[in-house]
Amino acid sequence: PPPEGRTRLVSQDGVRELAPWGSTPRVSAQQAKAEDAAPVRLGWRGVYSLPTQRFEATQIQPFQKPGEPEPQADADFTNRDLIALDRAVAALEGDPRLRAWVGVRLWSVARGGLRETCAERFAAIPTSVRERLGAMVYDAPRDLPFSTMGPLRDVVQPHFARVGLSVNDPGFNVQALPEALAFCVIFQLPEEDEKARLLKAHRFLSARSQYVGRKVRMGLAGVKAPRELELAHKMGAHIVKGPLISALFATPVAEQALPLTELPTPPSPLASSRFSSDAVSLDRGGKTSSTSSNSRATLLLAFRKTW
Repeated sequence: PPPEGRTRLVSQDGVRELAPWGSTPRVSAQQAKAEDAAPVRLGWRGVYSLPTQRFEATQIQPFQKPGEPEPQADADFTNRDLIALDRAVAALEGDPRLRAWVGVRLWSVARGGLRETCAERFAAIPTSVRERLGAMVYDAPRDLPFSTMGPLRDVVQPHFARVGLSVNDPGFNVQALPEALAFCVIFQLPEEDEKARLLKAHRFLSARSQYVGRKVRMGLAGVKAPRELELAHKMGAHIVKGPLISALFATPVAEQALPLTELPTPPSPLASSRFSSDAVSLDRGGKTSSTSSNSRATLLLAFRKTW
């Protein structure tokens, strides 16, 4: 009999399983054995508000060392996100100054099985942490499927202070976004040359009037060039993050004011909020480097009680 599952390659040599049912089309190879899976590596990057010129939050995110593969199976993405969630909850419980974003894959909450796992873990987030924790939902397509709106509203929204959408298409259809579902939409700049990145950023930010009408904030992620930051500021983006804005750290970044003209650029990373001694940067392919806490970026301000 043929192997179990529904994603198969049929050839003259027989039937070969490619991926379990429910996986996205990008899964095009047999799932790696569990013992061969790369470890989950996590870092923290500051999230900067252009209107207020301050780091308003920190985001925990995965990173790979050179040569390490990205997750392929849906369950791998979910597992990685839940590990990051646990780390973020622990950090917020330990430091009341912190506000953080965690990544939540759209398809993890939209599909049965994984959705129940996520719902259980989200419901276990302590109430004292929820008011300072936001969910950044990634892998959101240009047109948000109707079938995903219910899970976002019922599974994600009740357990987080804010819900954001991370999109890869600069033409994201914000007009189809239900009212009050998302606090912000962040466009992830592609790994292309600077001209292409600027053109796509301009296209995304040109829809600002539509976002204002929907009361949704706009932002750019992956900012790594001064011209990208300048464009974001000129066109009215609210949120920016990326290597140019803040290095990737082993510990969270607390809220702090910093003029736009003084934003840290590699290799001058932002000081860590959890320790007053040295900050540890994880940029440059996962290698660590230290920066003295006496840098101009170490001014830590008291955390506001409301987000």
